[in-house]
Amino acid sequence: AGTPVDIAKVTRGEKVIAQAETKYHVWVATDNGVYQVDKGNGKFIHLTTNNSVLPSNHTKGICTTSDDNVFIATDKGLFRFDGVSYLQLTTENSYLPTNSLTGIVCDERGRIFIGTQNHGLVMMENYKCETFNKSNSELSTNTVIKVYMDENGLIIAALANGDFTAMGSSTMIL
Repeated sequence: AGTPVDIAKVTRGEKVIAQAETKYHVWVATDNGVYQVDKGNGKFIHLTTNNSVLPSNHTKGICTTSDDNVFIATDKGLFRFDGVSYLQLTTENSYLPTNSLTGIVCDERGRIFIGTQNHGLVMMENYKCETFNKSNSELSTNTVIKVYMDENGLIIAALANGDFTAMGSSTMIL
């Protein structure tokens, strides 16, 4: 089962933004980078812009896919770890419409939903992006402040104007 992970001890008082787990690690996104904690022995690596390809130390969310890929949204792009290597995803090397990300959630189908500052909600599947915004969807503003999955498996986008939009497996609901 491994060593219980004491997140407060690992992060030493840094603000925890979000946390996710893969088979071997607990991942903790903070306001000062990301911690990759080994479930077996409790040892950790503190990933920052100084020692990794993390685009920014200001994380906005974290999620994992069923194949244990870890995705971390930052205010300057996306970070992915596939169990072997780290990858930075930005507007320069991916189909993201912006690097100013506000949140992230992964669904059971392996899709990644990314909130953005001024470009709406991005759905990434196999690194292809589809952007939902005021002009092509039910979104009432293009600024998503938070993205999360509710207890029914719906993807919820909390918008800057106070509205919420829910996305199911094939529909968007206001």
